[in-house]
Amino acid sequence: MRRRERAAEVVVFIALAGILANVAIPAARDASLAGSARAILEEVADIEEISRAYQTREGRYPAHGAWGKTPVELESEGKKLDFKNRHAELRWRNWGLLGGLDMPLRAVHVRSDHPVLLEAVMSGYKGRVIMLRNDQLALVVD
Repeated sequence: MRRRERAAEVVVFIALAGILANVAIPAARDASLAGSARAILEEVADIEEISRAYQTREGRYPAHGAWGKTPVELESEGKKLDFKNRHAELRWRNWGLLGGLDMPLRAVHVRSDHPVLLEAVMSGYKGRVIMLRNDQLALVVD
């Protein structure tokens, strides 16, 4: 009799551990992604500030940058910019004309495989956001 009770306790324990794991693991991942989204938004604010200072001084914005790389023009601006995040990559874009519109556009692109992260960045950004693809956003600077 005691052996059956012990076996039942083990089964209940395993079931509870599985339920807790199913709740805790996604919550921990979402918390990590939320932290990454905040870090991205802070980095984008720094990129905006430094690129505007560059534009004021040089009369133009920096040229395009590659994914995960700080544009050469912004490397010497005094603050280290981080275009790579644990869950995403950034790149600076400077379009002369967008889609034939007479409208120059500067933006920071964010690329990530995590839709939750992209949603958090979209909802936290104060400016215009353009959804480029399922895994990319453009946060419009100017």
